[in-house]
Formats: sequence, structure tokens, C-alpha cells
Amino acid sequence: MSKQHPICIIPARAGSKGLKNKNMLFLAGKPLILHTIDAAIESGVFRTEDIYVSTDSIEYKEVIEELRSIKVLLRKEELASDTATTFEVLEDFLKEFPDETEFMLCQPTSPLRSHETIKDAYHIFNERKCDHLVSFSESDKSLRLFSTIDENGCAKDVVGIDKGYRRQKQEKHYYPNGALYITTKKKYLEDKSFFTENTFAYVMSKQESVDVDDKYDFINVIGTKYFNYQTREQSNKAFYTGKYKDFSKQVLSKKLILGDSRMEQIQIDGFSNISVGGITLHTVCENIDEILKKGVYEAFIALGVNDLITGYGIESTKQKFEELVDKLLLKEIKVSISTIIYSVFRYEVQNEDIVILNNFIRELAERKGVKLIDPIKIVCRGKQLEFKYTFDGLHMNEKGNELLSEFYSENLGV
Repeated sequence: MSKQHPICIIPARAGSKGLKNKNMLFLAGKPLILHTIDAAIESGVFRTEDIYVSTDSIEYKEVIEELRSIKVLLRKEELASDTATTFEVLEDFLKEFPDETEFMLCQPTSPLRSHETIKDAYHIFNERKCDHLVSFSESDKSLRLFSTIDENGCAKDVVGIDKGYRRQKQEKHYYPNGALYITTKKKYLEDKSFFTENTFAYVMSKQESVDVDDKYDFINVIGTKYFNYQTREQSNKAFYTGKYKDFSKQVLSKKLILGDSRMEQIQIDGFSNISVGGITLHTVCENIDEILKKGVYEAFIALGVNDLITGYGIESTKQKFEELVDKLLLKEIKVSISTIIYSVFRYEVQNEDIVILNNFIRELAERKGVKLIDPIKIVCRGKQLEFKYTFDGLHMNEKGNELLSEFYSENLGV
């Protein structure tokens, strides 16, 4: 007899008190619940027809069914109340399924849980032969630090905790993060719980474990999505291509500045500045044929920091520098290339990596016979951007931009 296909259940009640309509709030261009639906689909664990949303909202049902080809089932009225338990909802939902059915409960309030995590957790569940699997997160606080507060407002349970306390020496503790639960219908209905002595704790990363309960959790998730530079790079590909097509339609100088957001405010007489915020060297290479359509005879390259921020890596970025220079030289375009200006107090990029790339850029310029422009001596001290020339540790302030515009103009022979 063939094995029963596993099913995925995504509960989405509309009556959230902590954050209204939290399951449907837009996050990175789509309702929050779709991040869980898409992760389930992309995991490959479930057939699309085996992914179910259980909701009490006709509006939710209509929106989800319009966006994705999955089954959205309306709960009975008595199972949509604040007092209805998870067990009661699942017991009713599972009635029509065979006892051996494996199911995964995925809460939509864990939108950062990846499809890789779903796939890995399901694999471990089957490999371990456990009764249940539940996702856990490591607590960043020791249990010794938790306390009740008495009627006088005093914390009694932590008296003397600071005497010899060392966080690094504390035993690790874990808590269920609500992201996923895996079991079979038979075992769940027998135990009436996911938590037994044979429940395997699947430990998830801190990043994926965020549980959206209130607006502060939601803001945290928005920030995590916003600062996922790899995702932003991929989602902005069409925007960058469109931007360069617009540039190619304009009447431009035959001398171009190919830069990123650090170069957008730079003015160099005789040059058309087609710098684009967020652009990487990798994306410029993908669009270089479009960029050169109007016939260019000189190009100034000031790129590279976003490639490091996005996570392309040093070796891949070196290859793209060489590729871009070679393409320009092949078309007999005069090339100048800038070293990458360092940052200060920024977590996304390490100046040590910029040092490695800058050494390569200097070697590349000499080997290819192109002009090297080195602004580091103007706005940096040692291997760090001078604080007085930046407003955010990465981009120049007005004073920094004035210095660079003057420096570039002088060194490009304008």
C-alpha cells in the first residue's frame, strides 16, 4: 500500500487582539500568511492540493484563493471563538483523513521560516521515528534571570543574582517557538498534545524563529526582510534593467559614471552619472550591453561595496571586476576604476574584505593598463571612512561629496 501523502495545515483566525488582521498584513509585497504558504509549496514536502488554510474569515478565504491554488476551509462557528483550543480545531479538521496521515501545523505568524527548514524538519521527523516534532528556539536569557514581582513592585526571585553571574556559564534553555509541529493523526489524537516524552525538539535559528504577536514583532520582521540584501538584489533585478533602459533612451554624454548610491550625488563635468542606489557590480555586468547602446568612449567604474553587502563574496566580485573591464576594453572604451571607499561602524560590510578587493583593483588596473582613481586618501583615515565625511557610516555627507566631486574631476582630467 502506498504511503499517504503528508498534509500541511495553516490556521488563520481573523480575530487577533494583539495586532488586527496580523495574518494578512502586507510584508515584502504580499500578505504575511503567503510567506508560510509559499514556504510550504517550495519545500517540496507537500503536493499543492495537500496544503490547507483553516480560517473563520470569508475575506481571508477569497484573497488567499485568488493568490494561490490551495484549499481554504472555513471553520465551524464554535471553532472560531477565543475559547476554541488548537486540539479542538485539529480534531475537527482531521476527521476525514486516515489515521496514518502525517501532518505539519505551520503557524502563519512565523513568516521567516524557510522552505529549507520545513523540508529538513520533515526529513528528521521521519528519520528519528519520533511521535512528534516541535520547533524550538534557544533562549537568549538564563532562567535564573526570570522573576515574579510582588505587591510592592520588588523582584524577589533574583536577589543576589548579580554576584558572580556570568552569562557564558549558564546552561542553555529552549522554548517552543510556534513555527511548526509535525506528527500523525493517530498519535496526536491519542496524546491530545504535541508535547510528550517522545517529542523531538527541532532547534531553529534565531532569525527564522520570530513569532509575530504584536506590532513590535511585526516591525522586527519588516526590518529583517528589509535588511535581507540578497532578497532585495533579486527582487530589484527588473527595476535595475528598466533603469538602464531609461538611461539608454536619454541623450547622454559619451562619458559615463558607473556607480552605486555612494556616487549618485557626485558631479563631474563632461560625465553622465548613471549611478543607481543598491546596484551591484554583478547587476551592472548583466546590463552592460544595454548601457553601452548609445556608444560610449569613456567609463569610470566606482562599484563593489554592494556586492560585499549582498553576499556575492570576494572571489565572485573579483571576477566581475575583470569581466566588466574586459568588456569595456573590448569595445575600445577608455576605462578608469576607483578603489572602494571604506565604511565606519557598519555591520553589513567588513573593511578587511574591502582591503582585499582594493588590492585586487590596484593589481587589475596595472595589469589591464587602465587608470586607477584612489579616493581613500581623501575621505578615509587608515582603513576606515572618516566619521566627519559620512551621515550613516557608508554614504558621504555634503562635505564628503564635495571633496569627492572635486577629487574625481581633477583625476579624470576634466
